[in-house]
Amino acid sequence: MLAIAKAIGIRGGLLLAAVALALWFWIGWSNAANTRDDLATDLGQAKTTIEILQADAVLKEQAALDRAADNAELTGQERELEDARSTEGDSAAARRLRRLCVILRQQGWDAGADSACGRFADATGAASAS
Repeated sequence: MLAIAKAIGIRGGLLLAAVALALWFWIGWSNAANTRDDLATDLGQAKTTIEILQADAVLKEQAALDRAADNAELTGQERELEDARSTEGDSAAARRLRRLCVILRQQGWDAGADSACGRFADATGAASAS
């Protein structure tokens, strides 16, 4: 080792030290740049994941609201049909006619006041011409 040091001399040693120091800085700089690029990629993926999760949450909230509205509508239709079925004092034919009128109204048929369905009241007591 001593022989190598004498062979390269002081200037050679300084040059070798400068090259080693430059190599050490270059390796450190490259590693920092690679780490920065990896972090930028991870940040981009995290932002994309957050956007997807936010969109998913909005869609799930809307689906829950739609489901609640559908359940409320079905409950109302079931009550209306039950009221049409369970009317006391009516004949079987009148109950059948009332039930069919309720079904037709639920399907969007407009029963005028002069029709057979217009004579019956729905569950709220209003005329069934709606």
